[in-house]
Amino acid sequence: MGFAGFPQKVRFTPVPNPVFGPLLEQIDDAAELKCLLRVIWLLQQQRGYPRFVSHDEILEDQVLARSLSRNGEDAASEIDLALGKAVRRGTLA
Repeated sequence: MGFAGFPQKVRFTPVPNPVFGPLLEQIDDAAELKCLLRVIWLLQQQRGYPRFVSHDEILEDQVLARSLSRNGEDAASEIDLALGKAVRRGTLA
């Protein structure tokens, strides 16, 4: 089943502009990019201050897990590797 396109009244998630410039040039791992985008989305779903997403919340996120699982295998190790890359790069802390 392919993507049917965006609905007319789709909601938007703000993404920091550097993601579309210098970071897009630097990130060479799709899993790292997926994790970064999903964390940005998860943060935007929250209200109040401070906003944060725990490691456990990221590991339990089913959308991210499905997008990174290989042949139905557990995606936790793939997520951990990608998060490690994002932390080393400085995009996530």
